Amino acid sequence: MRDSPIREVALLLVAVMCLGACSSSAHNVLFDLDGTWRGQIKGFQAPGLVQKTMDYDLWLTIRNDKVDLWYLWEGHWVRLWNGAREFTIVRHKSNAVIFASNSKPQTECHWVETWSLTVSQFRPDWLETFWYRVVNNTGCPEYDDVQFAYGAAGQLHRISPEATVPRQ
Repeated sequence: MRDSPIREVALLLVAVMCLGACSSSAHNVLFDLDGTWRGQIKGFQAPGLVQKTMDYDLWLTIRNDKVDLWYLWEGHWVRLWNGAREFTIVRHKSNAVIFASNSKPQTECHWVETWSLTVSQFRPDWLETFWYRVVNNTGCPEYDDVQFAYGAAGQLHRISPEATVPRQ
């Protein structure tokens, strides 16, 4: 019997969380995720994900429990949901899961979207990054894609130990 796509993605996330935690040579410097991180993630195909892949240039800032995410769109940095939703970060040593959800309040159309990043700090200034975007437009006839998900992976590099805002 084949596992569901959601179960396969969940198992992948658990495996990624183990990558950094399994290293016996990790130093405390690998537990410092605070700062500004920038890099590119490239879309990939997997069960349950749409066939169209999305590549993103990301700008991620982490300071304690405060996280902001920007992506480059048509030459301009765009803050995800214009900062309307706060990200939650769950840390474990060199790894973290970062996520936020948003929705559109309507009576007949229920749009819900979640962005999640699973990161592992392989080196002091390098985050291996797995990104997922899951959207559910239940009861929204104006949308072609009712439910869909994207996935991407890549590396983000620390460009500053402080949390900074991208310049346009």
